[in-house]
Amino acid sequence: MRKIIFFTILFLFISLFYTVFFPVKSHKLEDFKINSIIDVTSAPIQDANIDGYYQSSNECGYFSIKSGMIHRFLSPEEDIFVQANSYGYITYSKYGNFISLFSNTGKKLKDVGTLAYPYISSELPMFYAIKTNGSGFSMWTMNGDKLFGEINYSSIVTSISTDKLGNTLASNLDGKTYLYSPKGKTVYTLNSSGSKVNFAKSNAFDVENDYFAITSGLYPETIEIFSKKTGIPVLKFETSSNFTYKTLLEFNNKRLYFETESALAYFDIKNKKNGKFDFKGELREVKFDPKGNILISSSDSNTSRYYLSVYSPTNILYYYKEFDTQTDNFNFIGENSFYFRIKNYIVKISKNA
Repeated sequence: MRKIIFFTILFLFISLFYTVFFPVKSHKLEDFKINSIIDVTSAPIQDANIDGYYQSSNECGYFSIKSGMIHRFLSPEEDIFVQANSYGYITYSKYGNFISLFSNTGKKLKDVGTLAYPYISSELPMFYAIKTNGSGFSMWTMNGDKLFGEINYSSIVTSISTDKLGNTLASNLDGKTYLYSPKGKTVYTLNSSGSKVNFAKSNAFDVENDYFAITSGLYPETIEIFSKKTGIPVLKFETSSNFTYKTLLEFNNKRLYFETESALAYFDIKNKKNGKFDFKGELREVKFDPKGNILISSSDSNTSRYYLSVYSPTNILYYYKEFDTQTDNFNFIGENSFYFRIKNYIVKISKNA
């Protein structure tokens, strides 16, 4: 029996080794190497600092690169789902009448009675409770304190964003976007217009709190940038796309990044320039490190290939790999490292000193 267990573990390790070290295709960029591998099914470690986390619809986990896994939640039932960020996680049922709040170490904090679904929009200790029909929301802390009451619409919420001060942008299917103060007071009401089909699909705050932006419409799809102080539009332009769903829209280092069919495009607000970063397949994840380096994860459903690219802000390709095994939960850790999940492992890759 011990031999069987030993060879099973050996086989899994060899499989992981070849999947990560010898992917389908790899640019030989020798500045990066695998720094550590964490088995997410390993026993939890106490009293460790959290370096990162991963999540799916029914699972999340928190880990320390040095120590290993700190906590893992795996849904005990098919209809129990999870939302997570670095502060903690929320479990809920599609048919339940409450949600449960937990710390990132697994300590249960509170049950909140509500028929709404939780939605975590940022790496802040707060979340939204979206009505089950999508026509309204309320805002809560991760400890279960209500920040402001339920806001109701005659339309469906399509996108919600939060800035670091607790302001909220909420966009609707009817083309309207509302800016709310941290106490839930309406600051601005904005209307999308100029397209054959008008609806607001994505919104985003500038990390410096100078601007916010909204993607809306079909034929054409447009992006509009507004001054946060005045609510006055400062720029409006058409994209090359016509997505019918919520798309990526994110500010970083004075640039507004947005999704197109074949690239991650951006508008440089400071220099008034457009640019793009290419990727294969369909966009899955985009992450930024403190220096503005960009990690792009994409995939091709026809070939079951998964792609990973890391670019500098000046469009230099630092790192590129293709995988034939699903990879997800990409994120930077510090300025010279990033991690991702593959099967039941967290893999950290670091740039050589």
